[in-house]
Amino acid sequence: MPSRLAIRAPVIVVAYMAAALAAGLIVSAYDVLVTGPIFALESLGKAAALGFVYGSIAVVMVALPAALCIVLAEFFGWRTLWLHLLLGGLLGAGMARLIDHGTGFGLRTTIALAVAGAVAGLVYWAIAGRKAGLRAPRSS
Repeated sequence: MPSRLAIRAPVIVVAYMAAALAAGLIVSAYDVLVTGPIFALESLGKAAALGFVYGSIAVVMVALPAALCIVLAEFFGWRTLWLHLLLGGLLGAGMARLIDHGTGFGLRTTIALAVAGAVAGLVYWAIAGRKAGLRAPRSS
């Protein structure tokens, strides 16, 4: 019988990808709100496409710290929503600081990326984080 982690691995990967996509869509929505409706009525489709681009960037840029958080959550069995929200928000804010090399990211943009990270944490928790751990959760 395969180990619990071997069974969870595909769920973890799908959850990570979905979380990155959710964060990308949030950043794209923020981008459209801040810069204004540049694309007029067709902006929704273009904003969604931009969300995929931002999500792809997030997958790569946050991969190592997110992998560390995932490994720790699996090892210690961290299943609480607030922890996933916190870690996601910190990763988002950290990403803002990482890519701000004189580009003038302000506090508002850092907060927006922290919110996108928290949303990513929520999505990850909903798919994989609720059942994190090397041992199965106890039934209530």
